[in-house]
Amino acid sequence: LVPHTEGHPVFTGWDLGFDDDTTCWFYQVIGDDLHVTDYEEDNFKDVEFYATMLLNKHLREGYEYGTHWLPHDARPRTIAAGGKSILQQFVDFNNDHDRKLGRFAIVPRLDVQEGIQAARATFPKCRFDARCEIGIDHLKAYRREYDEENNVFSANPKHDGASHAADGFRTVAVTWRRSKVEAKEPSFHEKMM
Repeated sequence: LVPHTEGHPVFTGWDLGFDDDTTCWFYQVIGDDLHVTDYEEDNFKDVEFYATMLLNKHLREGYEYGTHWLPHDARPRTIAAGGKSILQQFVDFNNDHDRKLGRFAIVPRLDVQEGIQAARATFPKCRFDARCEIGIDHLKAYRREYDEENNVFSANPKHDGASHAADGFRTVAVTWRRSKVEAKEPSFHEKMM
């Protein structure tokens, strides 16, 4: 088991969906290890639902957040949200709650195959908590499309229930090094001493 460790910021890596699952991996960078401490997924929910979930984890479990890493599709503005992007909705919620959720940033767009390679390189550094069981099951089920006609696997992953957790984990894989630098920065309290 790899439970949440107090005194270390909690970062998140996301894949966003509505009809499809939105997934969120919670992790801490401790030394050279990645402690993947929690996983959440849901669908047909709005940004306020997910922001409230983050706030509840802060209040109930003591999560002190670093950066929440959102995929590139969090940037476009939507009519349904009054012209606000998903990123802006998270930021507004955070501002309304005294910035208890850390900060939100968008991951640079990355080729899927590069992201998969980053995830493969990240796995040896990871230790997973039992709370991640559903996400881990999805990662195990992640696979490429099979072309029956030509009897070959395609270069593209199969888009199914497993792909959303894998996409969220790719977000973790391409951001954890930045999170590691952020985790080593002195806290506000340490700066004041």
